[in-house]
Amino acid sequence: MKVLNFLMAICLVCFLASCGDSTCDVADWTGTWTLDADSVSECDDADDFTTSFVITAGTEAGTVLIDGTEATLNDESCMFIFDEANVELDGDQIRVDLDGCMAVYR
Repeated sequence: MKVLNFLMAICLVCFLASCGDSTCDVADWTGTWTLDADSVSECDDADDFTTSFVITAGTEAGTVLIDGTEATLNDESCMFIFDEANVELDGDQIRVDLDGCMAVYR
């Protein structure tokens, strides 16, 4: 019974540790992102997306610069709106939705 209680305690600690806050760090966004051409879907023309772009830290906390334009990150959804596109960080890739036309950058 002590072993079972010990294992339950370990599981609880692991669960609580994995439930840390889900902040969206600017550092996760920064870098050069390249279009995965095979990911482009629901588009009339894949040329709607640039081949690559660079994201750097913005001038204010919680902002990024993309092609010289500053955008504010949404901490809850880890996304921002750039021009008419919804841009979302998903792990090690960025998903871009341009009026239903989708693409992934890595």
